[in-house]
Amino acid sequence: MDSTPRARKIDEATWERHRSTIERLYVTEDKQLEGKDGVIVIMTKGHAFTASKSQYETRFKVWKIRKNVKRNEWPPILKKVRKRKRLGKDSEVTLNGTVISKERIEREISRYGLTEGRQGEVQGFSPNIPGDVAIHTPPSVFDTGDLSEAMSLSPMGPHFHSFERRPQHGGMSTQNATQSNYRDRETSTVILAQNHLQPFSWANTLDWDVISQLTSPMRQMIKLSVPSPTQANAIFYPMQQGSGNPDYQNAIPLFPRYLVSCLVNGTDIPGGLKIDDIHRWLRNIPHSTLAQFFKMVPASIMDILREKIFAAAVYDGDENTVKAMLELGVDPRDNIAVEMGEAKDPSSPLQIALSRRHFSVAEILVKYISQKANRLELEALLRQILHEQGLPYYLEYGTDFTDRDWSALIRIPLSAGASPTVTCFRVAKSDEHLTRQLLEMREGGVNGWLRDGLLRDSIHCVWTPNQSFFRKEKYQPLIRWVLSYFLLENAHEIATDDPQAKIALSNAFQAALEEAHKWATETLFEACSKLGIHLEYLKYGEAAGNAIIQACHEADWGLALQLVHTHKQQQKIPPGHYFTHGKSESMTLLEAVSEDDLNYIKSRMEQKSSGWVGWDPILEKAAELGHDRIAIEIARSKANVLWRAPLILLQYGRTAAISTLVFSDKRWSIPLSYARFEGDYTKLDDLLYRTQTLQEEPGFPGGLWLRSSIDEQIALRALSYHAIQTKDSTLMKWLLEAGLDVDECCWTVLDVGEGPLMLFKPSSIGGRILPSTARAVGHLPSLLAIAAEKNDRAMIRFLLAEGAKIVDTFALMRAVSSNADTATIELLLDASDDKQSSKKKQYGSDALRNAIRLSDYDMLRLLAARTDINGLELVVEMDPKEPRSLSPLGEAILQRDLEAARILLGSGADPDTLVAYGGIANDSPAATSTILRRLCPLLAAIDTANLPMVQLLVQHGAAVDYPPKLGLLRTPLQRAAEIGNFELVQYLLDQWAPVDSAPFYSGGTPLQLAAIGGYVGVATLLLERGADPNYPPAEGEGRTAFEAAAEWGRVDTMTLLVQRGVDLDLAVGDNADDRQYERAVRFAEKRGQMASKRFVQDLFRQVYGASWEDF
Repeated sequence: MDSTPRARKIDEATWERHRSTIERLYVTEDKQLEGKDGVIVIMTKGHAFTASKSQYETRFKVWKIRKNVKRNEWPPILKKVRKRKRLGKDSEVTLNGTVISKERIEREISRYGLTEGRQGEVQGFSPNIPGDVAIHTPPSVFDTGDLSEAMSLSPMGPHFHSFERRPQHGGMSTQNATQSNYRDRETSTVILAQNHLQPFSWANTLDWDVISQLTSPMRQMIKLSVPSPTQANAIFYPMQQGSGNPDYQNAIPLFPRYLVSCLVNGTDIPGGLKIDDIHRWLRNIPHSTLAQFFKMVPASIMDILREKIFAAAVYDGDENTVKAMLELGVDPRDNIAVEMGEAKDPSSPLQIALSRRHFSVAEILVKYISQKANRLELEALLRQILHEQGLPYYLEYGTDFTDRDWSALIRIPLSAGASPTVTCFRVAKSDEHLTRQLLEMREGGVNGWLRDGLLRDSIHCVWTPNQSFFRKEKYQPLIRWVLSYFLLENAHEIATDDPQAKIALSNAFQAALEEAHKWATETLFEACSKLGIHLEYLKYGEAAGNAIIQACHEADWGLALQLVHTHKQQQKIPPGHYFTHGKSESMTLLEAVSEDDLNYIKSRMEQKSSGWVGWDPILEKAAELGHDRIAIEIARSKANVLWRAPLILLQYGRTAAISTLVFSDKRWSIPLSYARFEGDYTKLDDLLYRTQTLQEEPGFPGGLWLRSSIDEQIALRALSYHAIQTKDSTLMKWLLEAGLDVDECCWTVLDVGEGPLMLFKPSSIGGRILPSTARAVGHLPSLLAIAAEKNDRAMIRFLLAEGAKIVDTFALMRAVSSNADTATIELLLDASDDKQSSKKKQYGSDALRNAIRLSDYDMLRLLAARTDINGLELVVEMDPKEPRSLSPLGEAILQRDLEAARILLGSGADPDTLVAYGGIANDSPAATSTILRRLCPLLAAIDTANLPMVQLLVQHGAAVDYPPKLGLLRTPLQRAAEIGNFELVQYLLDQWAPVDSAPFYSGGTPLQLAAIGGYVGVATLLLERGADPNYPPAEGEGRTAFEAAAEWGRVDTMTLLVQRGVDLDLAVGDNADDRQYERAVRFAEKRGQMASKRFVQDLFRQVYGASWEDF
């Protein structure tokens, strides 16, 4: 009986999902089904797809896939080839779209003896060419110019009229492109178009000798920015093997090619060169040379470059380049993505120019837009000028733009037909002519402006948001001009029977009184009296209002203003007391502390400084640096009493400073002397617990009041530091009897009161809800940790004997950090190994990390055998608001220490557990990409771009297909592709990492993430290894590979994907009618990549021979 297990049944959808990969491996790459490099092995290991040989063979019949032309099928093929040859045409024979080489054709002719004149002798030959065989002219017959013309883009919109377009070479049939399904449309026309589309084909049109000369001013940058082989491969793979490409050992030809490619695709540049530098370099080329450069590139790439150069020119205020780009057809109404500095949402060019203070560029843009805008567009333009980032900033700070500049700017849309608004008057305050123009331009005249509130707003000067920078006196001419126009020249036009007019005049009258503007108050009241309009003032009640109106009737304007002022003062709330922090003074003091300049610190304290500078950070800096003299001077200063001083000194373990501070205070030195030399602790007991209520000043040195049990605990801790410093175990024993807590604890302070709110154990931080008023949190090390740091084994033994926490990881860490003796380390380890104690998880992981930082491998081996080698410990000295943790292996990876990692892995460190929480160093190669908060060892090694570390981890069993679980956001291959590290991607693929690893929520496959970054070489490698270009997007904010490339303007990645068979008609997302093409266009537009949007549209036309709307 056959014992061979029956193969599992594979559904149709699963076969179709892997079809393109199987076809590529079996047909294009001509791999066998079986064998170690066969299709079955590759699909099983690389794609988690398992099928038997018979299942593959059955499926090939369904798909009508085959590799070879049968013997009886060759005669009609050869007949047509020879006929074309007689007509002077070269021929390319394809089977299922795969080219059959000329060598193979000759071999088949010889094999079957099918010489000319004998093909008819073959028995049973077919009279017709098989349907899966095609014969056509190969693309190589076209020269570069022909190919460029054949592939050039059609005009991309009416605003491109200034460009001279090359004629389209031939047309593409649309008769087979009317079906909604991509596979049904995959005609020979589509295949031919896809084959002609090549990434970086635009580079073949450029004269690289000329461009190399243009880069000569950047030769200094070349030394810093020549891409490494892996960086070059991330973009250009496999172009370096092709003909006509630069020698990768020669920096000069590689640099301009890499530079222009990065500019076209908006990708990152290695070394110190920024994308800003490329923009400026290209803009500094003489315009005649730049025009020649543009003529060399295809229209689609010219569109991309034009948009990027325009965006950079607007950002930098380069008015000549802005003009040139507008003349070349850039639409200034389109939002643009500015990639300089921090990433921001797309903005209009005008908004960017105003926010960057580039008035001349803003003026150019406004003029250009106004020339072609209708009235609604003009009014929208005027609103943008008045309400965007430019004018409010100017009004607050009064810099950069002048009144004349703003006047000139708003005149442009107004002259073109825009209707003026009240806000226009904010720029007319010093221009009487413009003010009158504005007043006369309003439809509805005086009454229209009244309803708009112009009178009130002018008097209130509502356009002066910061009075300390901009005085209202500057608006006095405007107030006179406006009121004169309304009340002296055109009062007869005011509709006195209109309730809205009366309300507007009353509001203006109230504003005049509030602003104590005597002339405006008088003018308004008298004009309204003549018009028969009764004004009211009820803000402070009827009685107060009547008194104010009566004073106006009596023309006692001074009394009216005085009454308003009095009522305003009565309603004011007294301002709270705020300290004024002197920033420059604080910085100077911190520098003095860093230089250990005690004399300067003392001189500033004697002068009581200039204002209140906040001595807490000064004291903390001194304690951190170990500058005890400065710390003591600040802590005991009478002029700057700091109740937190003892806490700060305790936190940093400054035993000498605490001891000096305590013993220099006679109130404490005398009781301590009695206790030490006579064994009498009565006076110390009285001072701690009985006499504090009689004190009129802080009872403990450093400004600490002893008013609660928490305060007393802090005092006991400070006295214990004195005991450790003086090696007084007797005092320490008394302190323990008095209630001293020797273990580590944390403290927190409220924003009110004079002392700490609470002390609590670090283990309770996560579960404790701190009050909303808590403004400080600190940590007090255990006494065992302090003794270990002092290398005081006698005190360590004493504390352990007295019940100190045995498994004290912080004590072990401080001992290692302070280079304590091995005997001290072993003493702590022996205590933790006590049978009566249970070793806690994470014990010693911080000590291991410190040994790695110190490159102390002997200590590392000692600790690795007796501590928690995989502990992911939160370092309590870190900011509790931004907790970060590293395991020992994570530390070794971050330090790029292969020897330390080898020791840890050899000692049993888990190569697949979490090694970091809260991210790693910000200067890692991946810092500009998505920041991963949680990392496994491989992810950490990838983020530090360390191939040897990755190899070491894999050798020790790290899973290359480690899934995104336990809060991880990427698989190793996904992350390597995302940061564009070609050698890491290649290595992981060689280790059989799944090429289409499923993405997590809002994540992406390796190909999708590579497409986001524009890493064409990485994407090419992934596609070669079987990545699916049509893999659906992740849930949430996921994108397909093509959508990601379109959204970020990665044009050569889009070209590559189309070449590799991406289905633009693919239904994507929850909406069955939402197609990949439509989403790509939408994402590009939303991101401000308008040229990318047009590129997508033209790609569709090239591939399918018609626009999307035609379908």
